[in-house]
Amino acid sequence: MEYTFFGSGHTIRKNYIHDISSDDPLVGDAHIDCFQTWSNPPWEEAGHDIVFAQNFCENLNAGMYAFMLDDASNLVIRNNITQAFAQVNTWEGGNHHLTIVNNLFTSDLSLPLDRYPAGVELDSCPYTIPKNNIYYDQLGPIYYRTGTTTGHDIGYNLAYRTDGQSPEGSPYPNDLWHVDPKFINAANGDFHLQSNSPAIDVGVTLAEATNDYDGNPRPQGAGYDIGAYEYTGGVQPTATPQPTPTPTNTPQPTRAPTPISTPTPVPPTPRPVPTVAPVQLPLRINSAGQDYTDASGELWCTDQPYSPGGWGYIGGNTVNRWDEDPALNIAGTIDDPLYVAERYAVSGYQVDLPNGTYDVILHFAETSSGITGAGQRVFDVAIEGQTMLDDFDPFAEAGFAYATSKSVPNVMVTDGQLDITFIPKVQNPEINAIEVLPTGGIEPPASPWAIYLPIVTR
Repeated sequence: MEYTFFGSGHTIRKNYIHDISSDDPLVGDAHIDCFQTWSNPPWEEAGHDIVFAQNFCENLNAGMYAFMLDDASNLVIRNNITQAFAQVNTWEGGNHHLTIVNNLFTSDLSLPLDRYPAGVELDSCPYTIPKNNIYYDQLGPIYYRTGTTTGHDIGYNLAYRTDGQSPEGSPYPNDLWHVDPKFINAANGDFHLQSNSPAIDVGVTLAEATNDYDGNPRPQGAGYDIGAYEYTGGVQPTATPQPTPTPTNTPQPTRAPTPISTPTPVPPTPRPVPTVAPVQLPLRINSAGQDYTDASGELWCTDQPYSPGGWGYIGGNTVNRWDEDPALNIAGTIDDPLYVAERYAVSGYQVDLPNGTYDVILHFAETSSGITGAGQRVFDVAIEGQTMLDDFDPFAEAGFAYATSKSVPNVMVTDGQLDITFIPKVQNPEINAIEVLPTGGIEPPASPWAIYLPIVTR
């Protein structure tokens, strides 16, 4: 079945929509989106002033959406879970004032690319707020914006692909880009958050979403969690049911919106899967820079994107300040090349390595001419899910163009991967260099405990 809605004043919640099949002969060429509205006066009034909450939608038919909207307005889409080819489409303009918050949007990376898969498509859709959403294994751009963009307020979302590729597009302020949300068991449909999930407490407070998919009040901790579920710290409810792939016997065809006249898209050339060499330890990373041998004779590796089995960054952009000011001098170090280049707006780094204990050293220098004082760039750094730098401000720590480092000793890795996560608070996080040094405790006996000692400044 699908849900076609019109008029106003409705609350549509706790529906389980599944077994929609585009192969059914009764469907024909109709759009079989989970939720669909359009305007056709005087018979049909496009939906407006409607709340969608705690619905589960399964629709992996190519070219179909969780929400297909035409002339809709003042919709609140919150705390829903969708497994769809694409998520929200605002059809050819006419939509406005949409609030899309605290949803879990999932897809399937094996679906075709030639039918415009995407996360949230905003086609001349002003005054729209997509926040606190998780996009998991979504093909195509996470955000697609065209036409009027007045009043868009986008951020505090998390996007992740399990194939190691970065989500398509660029993050908005406070987005977590290509950061694993660490669900309890996504393969079996349990999208509750693990206790070390980077989505916990980092969302923005929203009056439109005061509870979660299970009905638990938000927030449960210091802040809103990103996604449909709040982490409660206790026993989680039964996992979201998975639909049985048996087609519905009597689907009802619905009116399909008039297709947009566009050229047939050409699928992009698949990215080659690189051959990944084992991580060599100790590992020293020149973030945003090239291979560099420091004054002590230590080699710092050229930065690279993460690939499974290796190491690398997750998201972000790069800048080399010597391109702007060749005379820039970094105080507090004789290894200026490590500090003049930075990776900013970075979501994190992942390093696949043997279980054991490691010292992690993070190197920073504030070199942006736009940062002139304390409080203008502030972020947290979490390692293995634990916040190790809280409200870190490179300028407040050391001043302008001055090298500083933070050492986190004896980090225990028990899952074969070291996770370093940057959480923006004011402006974008930045990192100049990273060291991962084994402490001799490789492959320790299994233990549920991780011991973190206090941070020391070097």
